[in-house]
Amino acid sequence: MLKKISLSALMLLLLVACRQPPYRTKDVGPAAAPPQLPDIQCQGQLPEALKEKLENYRLAQEADFVTSIREYDGQTEGNFTCSIFTADFNNDGAKEYALLLVDPKTSNFRFELLVNRGTGKLGTAVVKTFQPTTKSEDGLVYTSMNFKPAGESGPAQRDSFPLKAGTPERKNFEAQPAIELWRALDTAENGLPTNLEVSTLAYCSDLFYFVNGKLERTSVCD
Repeated sequence: MLKKISLSALMLLLLVACRQPPYRTKDVGPAAAPPQLPDIQCQGQLPEALKEKLENYRLAQEADFVTSIREYDGQTEGNFTCSIFTADFNNDGAKEYALLLVDPKTSNFRFELLVNRGTGKLGTAVVKTFQPTTKSEDGLVYTSMNFKPAGESGPAQRDSFPLKAGTPERKNFEAQPAIELWRALDTAENGLPTNLEVSTLAYCSDLFYFVNGKLERTSVCD
């Protein structure tokens, strides 16, 4: 009789231990917040609010870049086939966009920097348009759009950088987020690069950043 009672009690204990809440609950704390869009992104989708503004353009894709840039991108730690960056470029507390766009109909591509105009609406601060080369099988896009976070030197480390170390201009550049856009060294009369190797496509860079809400530009060539 004692053995039967003990066996019954043991089975009851096991049954209770295996039961789910409400018999036993575990405090897991508050639910985790949903992930937010990162300040820095390389590829992605155009926000809905921008699709109408940008007409028929789409974000450049990795396959749009010329072969030399795609190969270089795969051999280095940096991302040289990016088409969208989201950051507070003019330091107004709101997110803005740097975009590398392609027109599927004409194969033209362009760089565009969109910033807040103080009214909650985005306005165009920079537009730079490019025509594709005749070698369409090699890819369309022969520039690279790179992001320099605030507080980093980035292109300022290049020996030929025009803003001298220690000057207010150099400090302002390093303090702000910036966009670096490759500009080919050798171009034909129509503005197209004569050489699609990275060594010439990345020889010069145009730099865009804001100081006290004002757009600043500079260039550096090695």
